[in-house]
Amino acid sequence: MPMPTTAARSPRGARLRHWTRWLAGAARQHWLLTLLLLAGLVMRILVQIAYRPALFYIDTIKYLYGAYPGNDPPGYQLFLKVFLAAGNLDMVAGLQHLLGLGIAVALYALLLRRGAPRWISALATAPVLLDAYQLQLEQTVMPDILFEALMVAGIVVLLWRNRPPLWALAVAGLLLGATAPMWQPGEILILPAVIYAAIMAAGWRARVGHALLIAVAFAIPIIAVSFRNELVLHRFSLAPAAGSTIYGRMAVAADCATLKLPTYER
Repeated sequence: MPMPTTAARSPRGARLRHWTRWLAGAARQHWLLTLLLLAGLVMRILVQIAYRPALFYIDTIKYLYGAYPGNDPPGYQLFLKVFLAAGNLDMVAGLQHLLGLGIAVALYALLLRRGAPRWISALATAPVLLDAYQLQLEQTVMPDILFEALMVAGIVVLLWRNRPPLWALAVAGLLLGATAPMWQPGEILILPAVIYAAIMAAGWRARVGHALLIAVAFAIPIIAVSFRNELVLHRFSLAPAAGSTIYGRMAVAADCATLKLPTYER
């Protein structure tokens, strides 16, 4: 009988065999999710090969080169600065594709945790794994995927238990609040977060305390980025110049011949 090799007898070899068996068993047990994940992975590889180094949108220059400062929250721009210091746009797109796969796995785990059947939980991930628009967003240098990943992570932490503990409220608040520096409409997420935290608490004191805790945690990333804008742009706001963009989009719908405005508004 041949003797086992040194690598096979080593603790590292034993750990490798353990994880290999575990992954094989998990793949068999969750076979539908495994098939969807493999399909999603193949599609993402093809997209990254076809559209190198990444896709660009008209707003991409805001995040790559800091064009129109204050027009949008700087969260994604700051992320790109840090990431591109050690990587490139191929790596940015690759990371965003990995986040897309991670979002699907997180949603699947949450649905199983809350009692949904495996096949329904797996099918619920199909729009994330297989949708062409999702793949396009992941390949594009825009903040959508980081926004989506932070939002899903916050929801998973908040809903993982029937009654979220204090640490979960704080972490969920930070994650959900971090969506706003990526894309300003994330500010609206404070409403469902506070309402859910209050509803799931027992007793009015706990309701007030839990709602206050998640609201404070939610505000921390927004205040931090607004303070950064105060230092750089001398305006304490997530997007100090966003009003000009909103005006530009609304102005095309205005009929100046019939519009009656006070002098100061004109």
